[in-house]
Amino acid sequence: MSDFWNRVREALSAQGTTQEWVARKIGIRPDSFSRWIGRGILPSVDQGAAIASALGTTTEYLVTGKDPEGLSPRIHALAKSLSILSEDDLSDVEALVANKLSKYPHKDA
Repeated sequence: MSDFWNRVREALSAQGTTQEWVARKIGIRPDSFSRWIGRGILPSVDQGAAIASALGTTTEYLVTGKDPEGLSPRIHALAKSLSILSEDDLSDVEALVANKLSKYPHKDA
């Protein structure tokens, strides 16, 4: 299996989603998508971009393993899941993160 598909599987796992969900999201039959993965067939550029978008990551990451922002699939999945929260809930999450970060020495971003 190619590194591309390994990264897709990693992103699927990080998001707790399925190959079938991604296939339907990008307009591909789930059995075709599964065959691509099983046979290591790389998608077209457009399909690769659609897969990356569905998984909340970048094509660059799926192809090279390098994220332009330096974020892991787990962080991308977390950020994507936060997008459904209300403003009040986001404020609560920000306060929680600030509290957790105050326990670690770090440089300001």
